[in-house]
Amino acid sequence: MNYFSTTLCLMLLTFNCYAQDFVTLNEANIETTTEDNLIIITLPFEIVDGYHIQSEVDTPGDSLMTEIIFAENDMFELISYEFSKKHNEEVVLNEYTHFVLIDIFEVTVTLKLNDNSLKPELNGQLNYQACTNKQCLFPRTLNFQVLNI
Repeated sequence: MNYFSTTLCLMLLTFNCYAQDFVTLNEANIETTTEDNLIIITLPFEIVDGYHIQSEVDTPGDSLMTEIIFAENDMFELISYEFSKKHNEEVVLNEYTHFVLIDIFEVTVTLKLNDNSLKPELNGQLNYQACTNKQCLFPRTLNFQVLNI
C-alpha cells in the first residue's frame, strides 16, 4: 500500500509541474491611454525565472512561436498590436538557433471605440511554449481579460 501511495504522489507532482503557467499577465501594471476614440493598452507579461518562451517570430524546428489572439467585440475595432517591449535572447537547441523571450515582455494594443460612452472589456489568449536551456515543454495557453478599458 505504501508503494502505491508514493507512486501516486510522484505522478501528481509530475503532472502539477507540467500544468503550471510559465507566463502571467501583471494586471496591476496594465496601462491605458485614451486619445479621442482610440484606446492604447499596454499589457505587461512576466515569464517565470529559469524559463524562456519562444519569440513571436517564426521559430525553427518543432518549437511553436508565441502568439497572441484577441476576441472580437462589437464595442471596438482592433487596429493593431505589437510586442513592444521585450528581452530577447538567442538559445541553441538541437542545432537550431531560437530567438526567445525572457523575464518580461509587453504587448501594446490599439483599439478604436465604436461608442465612447461604453466601457468594453478586452479578452484574449496568449499561446506559448516554455523551455529551459535543455528542453521545451508542452505548449500552453494563458487566457486573460482586461475589464473596463
